[in-house]
Amino acid sequence: MNTKLKSISFKMTPKLCNPDDNDHASISITTIKTILLSKDSNGSQKLCALNKLARMFKVGSSEPASSRKRLASIADHVVDSPILPAVIELLKCKTIQMISAAAMVVAKLLTATDNVERIVELGAVAGMVDMIYSDIIEARTCGIKILYIILSDRPHLRKHALNRKLMDEMFRIVKSPIHADLALNVIEIGCQEPEYWITAIPELICLSKKEDHGVQRKVIVMMSKLCRNKGCAQIIVENGGLSLLVDMAGHDNGEIALHAITSLSSLATGSDERIQAIFKSGIMVKVPILLDHHKKNIRKETCNALFKFIDGSLERIGCIMFTDTTMEKVIHLLNSDPCWLVRMECLKIVWKMIETGHRYLIMSLVDRGSIEAICSVVVCSDEDMTMMALNALESILKLGIAEISDYATRVFECEGTAKLELLQEHKSENVYRKAKNLITKYFSESAENDGNDIYERFQNLDL
Repeated sequence: MNTKLKSISFKMTPKLCNPDDNDHASISITTIKTILLSKDSNGSQKLCALNKLARMFKVGSSEPASSRKRLASIADHVVDSPILPAVIELLKCKTIQMISAAAMVVAKLLTATDNVERIVELGAVAGMVDMIYSDIIEARTCGIKILYIILSDRPHLRKHALNRKLMDEMFRIVKSPIHADLALNVIEIGCQEPEYWITAIPELICLSKKEDHGVQRKVIVMMSKLCRNKGCAQIIVENGGLSLLVDMAGHDNGEIALHAITSLSSLATGSDERIQAIFKSGIMVKVPILLDHHKKNIRKETCNALFKFIDGSLERIGCIMFTDTTMEKVIHLLNSDPCWLVRMECLKIVWKMIETGHRYLIMSLVDRGSIEAICSVVVCSDEDMTMMALNALESILKLGIAEISDYATRVFECEGTAKLELLQEHKSENVYRKAKNLITKYFSESAENDGNDIYERFQNLDL
């Protein structure tokens, strides 16, 4: 491979160039090697050589595969030659321009070649990490930036670059006004590794209290991702994360509030004990306000969280039913929210409650206007939503007969029967059969006579 590389012509003259010139294309790979290895080369010449070397590996996605392959060959040659050790040595330089240029070359090489282990072995990654501890502010900035790029592009390098000391340093940096954004980027990558959860999560919770919306936004985005992992979610709960997320759910910044609600929704998939802890953290005080939020995504995610809160437990349902205005707002959104995705989430909540078959619960929902709300969504483009609404109506109508309540009349008065007749022309056989069955059973002449017979038998009972 080296013999072939020696024959590559870059059509460049072997003269030195001024680092301030815009045209760095005037030196060859051989000359770059000579400049970097020579004791007689001055700083300007070495800087020019580094800049040219970095530019050699700049290739766009639109470039042909042959160009990318050629640059990979050059990168392999540089990695196997004395050029790379010379570049790594320049990472220790005291001049920020030289440090930045050397770091950029290392970053480009890590992207261009597959011979990453060799680069690591020579200490390039360690040298990049050392920049973060530099006394030169600009060197630290450059180190964090390039470290983030490397860790993003090459995840397998994380084991060589990340460690507890580095993570601690990132948390120290993020608490200062300088480099906070950059440090958070590295922390976000570090938090993808389980070994750092125990120490990182308490730090993240502390950071979220910082009066900086930019920091709070990034922290809450990280938390929402971490909450999806069962092991990580437990660490968040144990470190007081629930109270933090509940507070963030009421944040003035819509994006922060949204991620906080999403995080609580993810935590709600845990044990019943955790759900009760969420309720005790005061989330139900925030819910009515969130259901009135002007952002549809917040209304939708709030409803989705409520659905997960009530899943599988009458006790949980009771916590929501007896919270002031919560169910009234859910039913109102089901009936009239302009976003159908919000209405879908509301229907899931109402159906989950009706599905329990608890008579007093269903009657309470009817008293709050659930019949009219369900009928408002029974005809829609989503077959699953239509079937859910039909099943909900069936359960309500069935209870209406058993309780001698005229629920069928309420369905008729809100044009529910007309919509059921329309659904008999639905393309789905399941929808067609369900609609036809409801009409036959509860709205035909025979159904009316059956209802009268039940009423008469009830009147003749000796009570």
